[in-house]
Parts: sequence; structure tokens; C-alpha cells
Amino acid sequence: MLALTRKTDYALVALSRMARSNAPLISARDLASQLGAPLPILTNVLNQLAREGVLVSVRGARGGYKLANAPAEVSVLEIIETVEGRIQLTRCCEDLEDGAEQFQCDLGDNCDIQTPIRKLQDVIRGFLGKVSLHDFAWDSVSLTVCRDVLGNDSQMGGKNDTTIDVKSSALEAG
Repeated sequence: MLALTRKTDYALVALSRMARSNAPLISARDLASQLGAPLPILTNVLNQLAREGVLVSVRGARGGYKLANAPAEVSVLEIIETVEGRIQLTRCCEDLEDGAEQFQCDLGDNCDIQTPIRKLQDVIRGFLGKVSLHDFAWDSVSLTVCRDVLGNDSQMGGKNDTTIDVKSSALEAG
């Protein structure tokens, strides 16, 4: 199963709530209360996002967290990879860097999916890199995945232009 962790889910929901908020700062306690999220886990996630520069942490009695950048400048890919690490579809993709030509695969020459799995991973990362926190916060993820994500030669076996509509029930609760 391909799924995001609960920590990433909390990160996306919390950052979306912060993006919609007019408050200059929001405390972890207030955010946990608004979202119904466990305070210790949410605090851990917010601290991680602050360490990596997605959030700014302000200490003190009136402290809290705020976005380090405008919501339109923060991609879903950045959020996911900040919390979970680099997205990899298979173990052989863990050594894969952008533009790398070699996979480290236990199956070696017997693996017939090295090239397709690399392309699929690039498409997924490319798509998530184009979806912004703004899109999530205002439930406006209605995107055309363009040739610059899928490539010009349609080697993935589908159309080059695909419309994807996403509705997040987690965000509708806010």
C-alpha cells in the first residue's frame, strides 16, 4: 500500500489550517485543539517543520508557529519529504538521485521495471512538487498535469494531459 504516515497527515492539515488563518502566530496547543490532534505528536511535527525551515518558531508566552514562506511557495512535495524523507517507490529507488542512470537492485539484470519505476517516481515527485500548500488550504487542487511532468513522449503509456481533481475530507472539517 502506498500511504502517507499519520505525521505527514497532521503536517498537511496543520499547515493548511495555518495558511488559512489570519493570526500572525498559532500555538501548538491551540492548533491541536482546533484539529483534534494529539498535542505531543503535533508538537513533534511542528518542531520538525521548524527545524527544516518550513515554519518559524517563536518562543515565549505569546509565541507559536508561523509559515516561513507564502503558502503558494511551499509544495506538498517539500512538506512530505520534510516529514518522511525522500519519496521512493521501491528499495532500488533509495539510491536514485535526480538524473542518475544506475539503480542498485537486488534483482540486478533480471528486473524489468527499473526504467518504468524511475519514470513513475519522477512523475509522482513532479506532480507533488507542483501542488502548493495554497492549493490544499483553499481546496483548490484542480490541476492539469502537463507535459513537463509526464514528459513529451508519453512513455508512461497514458495521455500527456490529464486533469486530476482532489478533495480532502480532512480539510473540509476545518
